[in-house]
Amino acid sequence: MAHTFPPSRELYAVQTVLSVDDRESSRYIRSQALSAAGFRVIEAATGADAIRLAVEERPSLIVLDVRLPDINGFSVCEQLKSNPRTALIPILHVSAIGRLENDLPTALEHQSDAYLREPIEPETLVATVRALIRTRDAERRARDAEDRARRAERHAALVLESIADPVIAFDRKWHSTYVSQRAAQALGRTPEDLLHQPLQDLYPDDDGTLLTTCERACASHLPATLERFSERSGQWSVAHIYPSENGVSIQWRDITEAKRTEQALRESQERVKQQLAEIEALYETAPVGLCVLDDELRWVRLNRRMAEMNGVPIEAHIGKTPREVLPDLGDQVEAAQRRILETGEPLLDFEITGTSPAEPGIVRSWNERWLP
Repeated sequence: MAHTFPPSRELYAVQTVLSVDDRESSRYIRSQALSAAGFRVIEAATGADAIRLAVEERPSLIVLDVRLPDINGFSVCEQLKSNPRTALIPILHVSAIGRLENDLPTALEHQSDAYLREPIEPETLVATVRALIRTRDAERRARDAEDRARRAERHAALVLESIADPVIAFDRKWHSTYVSQRAAQALGRTPEDLLHQPLQDLYPDDDGTLLTTCERACASHLPATLERFSERSGQWSVAHIYPSENGVSIQWRDITEAKRTEQALRESQERVKQQLAEIEALYETAPVGLCVLDDELRWVRLNRRMAEMNGVPIEAHIGKTPREVLPDLGDQVEAAQRRILETGEPLLDFEITGTSPAEPGIVRSWNERWLP
């Protein structure tokens, strides 16, 4: 039996997660956590339903229990990975049975993308799902770039290098065991020169935060993400840390431009906020009456000075027409306003004469300007 849980908030592009477990309580807990995080969740209780829904729905990720009543979860994973229609869907294995060190190699042998042992905190589940989807999207972008590169062989290496992220693997003693070509280029050395080097030597500007994050990822067996700023280079980077039995792999990306854009946006928003505050202050302290009416000639806003001139509180104006608030002046005011609505032209320096609640019985004249 399959169920669908709608996302609890609106997203620009809702991603679907298939949750597979024969225990209804476990499916419910996971579905609630993922739905609350903005994912669309569909459920399956058997391996056969999981394979069918994976082909039909093409979810962004599959959370797959290891023990299922009909087909072993590892076998389900192997079948999905061998099907071209589902091979690229990340699979997160979960299990309440067995030890992590026993099930993890089996999961990896069957092409699982990650493994978590229950009980799983909702925050951990959501963070792991997001990390796997991020990795899947990065791989998809890399494949797309490679396809384009094949159509232009001379530029293949340049295209791949421009989008591929640097990667360095470290053992549990924090010495490098693998350095990608892109990482070597980023550090200005050859991969051979960077092998067997301490993490601190490869990241000399690290204040210990990167090493601490790597240690925490290894201890928890969970991926971690860290944004770092280099005082030496003046650049921002985001590091995705993936633990393994032998150590960690660090994949990083330059996000300096994104950070500068964020800063520019914050500064722009602050300027707009300041300008709006200045306009608000001018509006409230202006020595003349100011107001805004909608296309049905009802007050939307007015300043204190206009309320004083009319002799009616500000709140008594909102949502009402001039005729309702100023009966003696209504014909003149509404005629002028309708003329503006019909012509789209402003009406400047025109006079209206009559009485208002501010000074009942006293005929006065006002010079007004109305803008569309």
